[in-house]
Formats: sequence, structure tokens, C-alpha cells
Amino acid sequence: MLPADIRWLLTATAPRIQAGNAGRYRQLGLDAATLWRSEKLLAGALRGGEQLTRAELAQVLTRGGVAVDGQRLPYLLMYAELSAVICSGARKDLQHTHALLEERAPDARDLPREEALAELARRYFTSHGPATAKDFAMWASLTLAEAKPSIEAAGSSLRREEIGGVVFWSAADQAARTPALRSPAVRLVQGYDEYLMGYTETKGVLARPGTRWAPATPPVFALVILLDGRVAGFWKRTLRRAAIVIEAALLEPFSEAQTLALQKEAARYGAFIGRDARVVLTATGDPA
Repeated sequence: MLPADIRWLLTATAPRIQAGNAGRYRQLGLDAATLWRSEKLLAGALRGGEQLTRAELAQVLTRGGVAVDGQRLPYLLMYAELSAVICSGARKDLQHTHALLEERAPDARDLPREEALAELARRYFTSHGPATAKDFAMWASLTLAEAKPSIEAAGSSLRREEIGGVVFWSAADQAARTPALRSPAVRLVQGYDEYLMGYTETKGVLARPGTRWAPATPPVFALVILLDGRVAGFWKRTLRRAAIVIEAALLEPFSEAQTLALQKEAARYGAFIGRDARVVLTATGDPA
């Protein structure tokens, strides 16, 4: 997400998230007066370019008379983020910080919600298509009643295609945007990677034909091996002083070319973290 996009993205998605949080706000005793007071305290502490860590903001709220025990602090910060008061700041050592949104992203543009939803639909299907309205609704935390008109409002920028009775949407110029895949292409990704989590109705297309993996089976945070865009196994990593050992549990044995592609991907990852990488093939199967 670019700084210029943050306001219209919040306009599009925050109302549904806030509605979903309403019950939790009540459980935590975060009434309208408390939420308003916390926003004012946070904005005051961050004004003038200040960027504070979560612990520092907790002190600000406590001094201002707002209790932050239990889960009150994360929900107070979330409310202020969804209300476009605060946003992520720069790292302070190893810690994340928050900043005042109007100072951190002064040129962020806003849109009426209908236009913001249409822009969100266009962005999603351009980067994730082909996908369905249900995929989009889940990804954007919208209802289908919100998602479908948003897709229609995106107009000619999207292309509609029906396959097996299911309607898919993608960018109108999808073919020009998508480079040819050079097989075998192996990628080591996190289980929470956008490629795996950006879909719900069409998650099944990630399964390789003939393998035992069912799309709903892997734990959310399992590390996944992709072969030509499909799930081909799972991996674990062990960091050593000068090396990283990658244990690869493949759903089906790799060919020589596929194994070489896996080793090259491991080496790429090792270079990124500054360690030599070694691949160890373990018994085929689902993640533990």
C-alpha cells in the first residue's frame, strides 16, 4: 500500500471492520466517550512528527486516564487506525511505531465510499484475477451485497468470464499483464502469503492434480512450496551459524529439473538472509 492510498482504502474497508468490532468494544468497556478521548490523546502525543512505540502510546493513554489493560490497548489503537487518526510509523530499533496519519501521508487522497469500493475492486482483480466476487468479499472484509456492485462499478477495467457456472473477474488487459511462466518455477512462501490467503471460493485451484493435499488442510502458518503456482509441499527452516537448512516435505517426488529449481530458490533465500542454504528432502506428506 502506498501512502497516497491509505485514506480511500480506509473509506472502503473500515466501516465493516468497525461494525464487526462493535461487540468487542462493548465487552472491553470502550464506549464512545472513551474512544473519543483516546483518539485525542494519541493525536496530541504524535503531533509534530513524533513516532511512538506501542509501549510509549500505552503510557500516553494511561497518563490521560484511559486504562489499557488486557486487550483494551490493541483495540484502542485499531480504532484510531480505522478512524484515520494514526498509521504505521518508521521502525525504532526493532520496534514498530505509530505516527499521525495526516502528517505521515499528507497527500493521501480520499474518495466517496462507492468510488473507493470500485477502485478497490479494480486493484484486487488486477493483482489477483481471475477471481470471484466471494474471493474479493473475503479479502476486503466486505459483504457480497457490497462486493458485487463494486465490481460492476469498476466497469470496463475488468473482464468477466464464466467457467463451469462460476463467474470470474480479471483485469481487462490481464493477458498483457501476465508474463509467461517458465517451468519448473519453484517458490518458498509463508503460509500466510497473499498468494495463498487472497482467495476463498477458488482456493482449490492451488492444489496440484493428483496430489493428496486438500486446500483446507494446511495450518494457516505452514511454510509452503509452490511448483508452477500450485502447492507441491511444505518446508521448515533451521538457522545455523553460517548456514540455513531447508527441510522440504514434498507431496510428490520432484524430477531432476524441479529439484534443481528448488535448490536455486533455496540459494536465493539464503543469499537474502546472508547464509549458505542446504536443502534436505524429508518424507513426503502434509505439514505437521
